[in-house]
Amino acid sequence: MHTTDQSQHNATDVVRVLLVDDNDVFRGGVQIALQGDSTIEVVGDATRGDIAIRQALELQPDVILMDIQMPIMNGIEATVDIMKRRPTTKIIMLTSMDEKDQAMKALQGGAVGFLYKDAISGEYLRNGIHTVMQGGSIMHPDILKKINAEAVTKPAERSMKVETSELDIPLSILSKSELELLTLVAHGAENKQIAVDLGVSAKTVTNRLSMLYTKINVTNRVGATKYALKAGVVSL
Repeated sequence: MHTTDQSQHNATDVVRVLLVDDNDVFRGGVQIALQGDSTIEVVGDATRGDIAIRQALELQPDVILMDIQMPIMNGIEATVDIMKRRPTTKIIMLTSMDEKDQAMKALQGGAVGFLYKDAISGEYLRNGIHTVMQGGSIMHPDILKKINAEAVTKPAERSMKVETSELDIPLSILSKSELELLTLVAHGAENKQIAVDLGVSAKTVTNRLSMLYTKINVTNRVGATKYALKAGVVSL
């Protein structure tokens, strides 16, 4: 699933990519796949999360393709650290594990995408990189379904977490489009009106809301509005 909005990035600009994965064969395959787009340049690679942090600061990539399970420091820990230091970096998680909890942790850590390694083609990955550079997000449909199911089946548990953890999630993890969506929700706009305002379908709004709720650790509009108020996005 892709979601996009307008941003300052031009599709013809060269996107600098940092590739982080401890599997040499996989890294090589991704580099070959990305060579099919002259507007994407792999500027570096890393095999561990701690190395990725150093490379992110030194090379200042636009996008990081981040593995999760790596020695010394995993990809989620590295993502959280990088987003604190370089919040404009777009991080897409790549993993072979089918675990929704990992997806939620990654999104809450600031990632803008989550894909299965064995379910992506070179073209899909290249398009995904351009999607996140335009302020959107990219997520495998199966991951989105799991997130939606989690929000429905465990509302009480996650509602309790809102009271204790909502302020621990920085506003900087939200993309421009997510911040715009949060603002509309906090102002009381319903899905149909949001769809009109953003020029997207009602289904797209539902999917985006699900991802937004996951990133800020809430389950509904009330929780999102509370977060927006406490974060200073809107005022009473």
